[in-house]
Amino acid sequence: MWAPRSNAKMVMPPLAHASDRSSPSYRRLRALGEQLGGGVNEIRSPTAGSNCGGEDAPAELLPIPGWPEGLPMYEFVDVPRFEPGDPAALEHVNEHGYAVISVLSLEECAIALSKFWRFIEAAGHGVRRDDPSSWTDEAWQASLPPTHAEPLWFVRGVPKVAKCWEGLLGTDELLVSFCGAPLNRNWSYNNQWRGGGGSFHVDRGAYYHPGLGVRIPYGLDDRDYIQGTVTLIDNGPHTGGNVVFPRSHKYFRYIAETYHRPMKEQHAYINSGSSLPAAMAAEPDLFGTPIMAKLKAGDAFVWDDRVIHGTCCGKVRPPNDASAPLFRAAVHVTMSPKSLAMDEALETRKLALEQGVSNGHPAHHPIPRRNFESAVSYFASGTKIPAPPLNTHQMSLVA
Repeated sequence: MWAPRSNAKMVMPPLAHASDRSSPSYRRLRALGEQLGGGVNEIRSPTAGSNCGGEDAPAELLPIPGWPEGLPMYEFVDVPRFEPGDPAALEHVNEHGYAVISVLSLEECAIALSKFWRFIEAAGHGVRRDDPSSWTDEAWQASLPPTHAEPLWFVRGVPKVAKCWEGLLGTDELLVSFCGAPLNRNWSYNNQWRGGGGSFHVDRGAYYHPGLGVRIPYGLDDRDYIQGTVTLIDNGPHTGGNVVFPRSHKYFRYIAETYHRPMKEQHAYINSGSSLPAAMAAEPDLFGTPIMAKLKAGDAFVWDDRVIHGTCCGKVRPPNDASAPLFRAAVHVTMSPKSLAMDEALETRKLALEQGVSNGHPAHHPIPRRNFESAVSYFASGTKIPAPPLNTHQMSLVA
């Protein structure tokens, strides 16, 4: 049974490092946070073994519901961080399958978080950011912003986000995916909010159906797109987030041909419901140890679409001072070259913007027409939510 912690009215902890508090950027962010009704702590995690700049403190590992038997627990690790346009970022994706690229300032993260909370609190279901007792499952799910809500378009429209994919794809003529935003509550108030993990998958199909309507041939050795998630707050071993198998894009063909081909009539995708469990059980050394990269607020975590990945919960208990309302706040972002999209893709993307319909990760793929008959983008009253007015840059990412 759910019971909120005794300090249900949250007291915001200070930023971790004194040097940060004395910096001009910290003072600007503090003033901005006060203006927007938030706090710096919503972005920066407490230090107790969770801050992405330090080492993990020794802590008891918690079992993760759904974790594959025999698979090593993911490691929470430091990884290189790149700036948009740095050729080394693409080299890292090509070699390791993923990269971390800085795309948002702390000020932009604070603005985005404020927009999310304003949307959630305005939904009319009683959720209040400073009252964990109001974060019931029913109210929370009914209040989350759909794919075309303003907070998501704000993040998609930050110029450095597009610069990130411009450097990776070699073009500034881009389309952006209409995906969602994972917003995970602080599970120290309710253990049931922790979640699980182990639903590993690859988002691109191993064998594509004819008539998909895209320009490039899809072979098992071809990358279709580079997908990603832009995080608004620091992560930690207690927060959960994206977990990947480094270099797994290099054995995508092997898994598809060895384990997946006999099942392709039943399963178009390599996932935890099809061929991955058999492959992991038969050849555990092939997969190695999965990782969760240490991320700072404003980082984009990007990965090759052939990389095996999944979302997993935290593996240790939260620090005692972890009172920020969200343990994870991010926006899924994938961009594709506009030149890869055929007329059907461009037309359905325009309709999706008008009708509040989402799509999958590849922005250049057509959105199935059936999606417009049962759109899942709803707000408090059950009304579909189309996109807010977009600026020129945001509109250029649509079609």
